[in-house]
Amino acid sequence: MTLIISTTTTLTTSDQRQQVYERLLHRNHIRFQMGMRPIDITKMYRRKVHTMEVAEYEDLLEQYLVDAFADIAWPDSLTGRILIAVRLYKRCVDQVHIDHGVADPRDRQPDIIAVINRLVPQLR
Repeated sequence: MTLIISTTTTLTTSDQRQQVYERLLHRNHIRFQMGMRPIDITKMYRRKVHTMEVAEYEDLLEQYLVDAFADIAWPDSLTGRILIAVRLYKRCVDQVHIDHGVADPRDRQPDIIAVINRLVPQLR
């Protein structure tokens, strides 16, 4: 028999998830009183918790990105910057996973150009 153990943790506490659930129940109760169609609690709960986890993850990742991007002698070409930024970004995501046991909860890849514009000195 093989025992499978998850090595990732969640970024939201049970209290935060409970608050989301209670707010959704309250919203549904108000909608019922107004004669409106009820919301899909399960779907909305998953969406809101996922949104909270993504925001927490991005906050956690930000300091890793700032530190990593500050230590680089950036080339003058945009292509070179993109190549370096993608590699650094991947390293930072991996380091967050190693340090905190948190996997990237996002569904899409980051906008690397926006990351470069935010963290790298502008081209002349």
